[in-house]
Order: sequence, then C-alpha cells, then structure tokens
Amino acid sequence: MKSNIRYNRELVLVLFIISGSIKSIFIYYKINLYLDLTLLAGLLMVADLLIYKHNIKNAFITNNLLLLSFTFYVFLSLVWSESTEFKYIKVFLFFTNILGYFYSTVVIDKLNKKLFWEIFIVITTLASLWFSTLLRGYIDGSNYSKVKPILGFYLSSSLYAGISIIVLYLKTVFIKRPYIKYFFLFTNIVLLAILGGRAPILFLILTIVSLSIVNYKSIFRSIRNIKVSKNQLFSIPFGVSALIGTIFFFYETIQILAARTLQRLQLIFERIFGSNITSDMSSTNERIEHYNFSFEKITNGFSEFLFGYGFGSYGIYKLGQDIKLYPHNILLEMLFEVGLVGTSLLIMFIYFNVPKKITIFAMAISIFLLLNFLKSYSIIDIRIFFCLIPLIYFNNERK
Repeated sequence: MKSNIRYNRELVLVLFIISGSIKSIFIYYKINLYLDLTLLAGLLMVADLLIYKHNIKNAFITNNLLLLSFTFYVFLSLVWSESTEFKYIKVFLFFTNILGYFYSTVVIDKLNKKLFWEIFIVITTLASLWFSTLLRGYIDGSNYSKVKPILGFYLSSSLYAGISIIVLYLKTVFIKRPYIKYFFLFTNIVLLAILGGRAPILFLILTIVSLSIVNYKSIFRSIRNIKVSKNQLFSIPFGVSALIGTIFFFYETIQILAARTLQRLQLIFERIFGSNITSDMSSTNERIEHYNFSFEKITNGFSEFLFGYGFGSYGIYKLGQDIKLYPHNILLEMLFEVGLVGTSLLIMFIYFNVPKKITIFAMAISIFLLLNFLKSYSIIDIRIFFCLIPLIYFNNERK
C-alpha cells in the first residue's frame, strides 16, 4: 500500500508539471476533458497534503517569506494594472507555480527522486515521439490544420528532451536496466535534433561546455574512476540496437525533421554573422521587437521602472488587447509588469534557495532552464522550475 501511495505521488507531480503539454494530445484527438488536467493534478496534490501526514514545517522555511512577499506584491500590482480580465487569469495560473513549489517542499522527504525522474523521462519521451510523427505532416502540409493548434508542443518537448539528457547523463536512473537508460538517452538526443527547438539545442551544448570547463578536474577524475559492470557492458548493445531499430523505422521522418532543424539553426548563424537574412527569421525579429519595446517602456520613468505597469498588463501596452502576451524573456516580463521591486523579490527567492555547495546536476539543470527562460516563456509557463527547486536544491546545505 505504501509503495502504491509513493508511486502515485511521483506520478501526480510529473503530470502536474507537464499537464499543459499533455493536453495537446487531447486537443489533437478532440477529446473533451470535463476536468482540466492541471486542475485535476493540483486537486490530487491538495488531497495528498490534507489526507496524509506531512511535515508542513518544511513549507515555512525563511526563503518562502520572499516568495510570499513576491506573491503579495503581484496582488498589489493588480491595483494599477491596465488589464481588466487577463490579470486575474494570469494570477490564477501563477498560483500553479506556488502550489507546485509548496507541494514539492512539503513532500520532499517522501519523494523517491529516482522514481520521479524515471517517470518524467518515460512520459515526456513517449509524448515527444508521438508529436514528432505528427510534425512531418505539418511540414509537408498533409496534416497542417490539425497540428497547427498544438505546434507549441515542439518547444516544450525540446525542453523536456534537454532535461532528460542531463538527468540520464548525471543521475543514477534505470540502475537495474541500463539498456533502458541508454535507449532513452540516445532517443532524447535524436528527439532534440528533430523537434526543431533551436534554443534548447544551443543552450544544452552551452551548459555542457561551460560546466565541463569549470569542472574539468572532477570530470577527468570521474572518467578515470569509471568501472563498467558486465551488466552495463552487455546492456549497451541492446540499448543501441533498440535505438537503431527506432531510427530505421522512422528514418524518412527523422531525415525530414533533422533537415528542418538544421535549416532553423542556420538562420540563427546567418543573423549572427551578418549573412543574408531570409523572411523565415520572423520569429527572431518579433522577439527583438518585444525586447526593444520592453526596454523603452521600462525606462520610460522612475516609477514605471521601480513598480512596473501591473501584472498581466503587457498585452494592453503592446497591442492594446487584454490577452496573454509577454516579451519572451522572464526578466523583461517581470521588470515590465512588477518593476524592480517585484523582480528583486523573485530573484532573491531563487538565490536563497540555492545551496552553498551546489551539485553539478543542480547547476546543469539551473543553467539550462534559466537560459531557456531568458529566450522564451512567461512567468506562468515555468511551473516546472518551481516544482523542481526542492528536488534539485534541497537535501544540500543551504544558505
């Protein structure tokens, strides 16, 4: 009974984190969810907190006063926000971050981290494989209209693939079945290459290279001390064979999608090195326009810089519409809407959660996520980070 409860706890947390992406599957197949998946997972988490005995004191550590202060300031900024409706929707969605962090903090002592990561890797990999088969139909136009509404899934899938690669490389998961570990590692490398998410590819490379330079001594030491068991030695061919079989089965699709990814990456380097810019750079140009607009408004006056324009107000000022819109950069979004005061509270909350002696794994996940959040995403889209803070930072010596 206890093992079932523990398993369900990890599974519920994973579903809560990736529920927004999983809903794409229901949208594609036009399955009517009478209860929102995020809400359902959130209700299960609340029920867990109410029914089972947990050390609630874990949720009231000093760091959390900063998160409460930031949340209070978000509420306060609603007073001067020009948004009339979306600001309330955004506050509600922001609270999913708070719930995820609170839940992870409370149940951290009862969570099996290895099991959590294994469930995360299996579900996200299968979901990404499913989406990659649809992406070809979007490219050649045969399935364009059905894939278009869920096209954003490519970015979250690329982010999940990058996280999975880091976990599989640095954590001891799938210990009893190493061939499964190698299969998922290589599969996620392939997925990252074909899904078309340029930022996750570049930022994963940057993360690995930067950490390798900083920790080259420990890496060389670890390489020298590597001992491969017979089980691992015989498992590698099975994992590689399974991957080769998968690639062979989806070869034509992989070839088309990989070519698309290379083309998208080429456009970035063309811009960096001043080559001819094609019209396909519209997404990059749009981001630059958002950045310029945000900087202009943030520096428009002292009060605007200090207090911001109010939570959920970006769409009003940018397009004159009360809709979800953000400058594709968490830092700019926070400076725009809650000013230097709110942004400082959020940064301090994150800073004081980081342990003095941070592990390589926690550092890799942190750098990879931070770089991606500075390129895309809104504050209401980073539930994964708030949920993972206790899993990657806690049980270490904290500041």
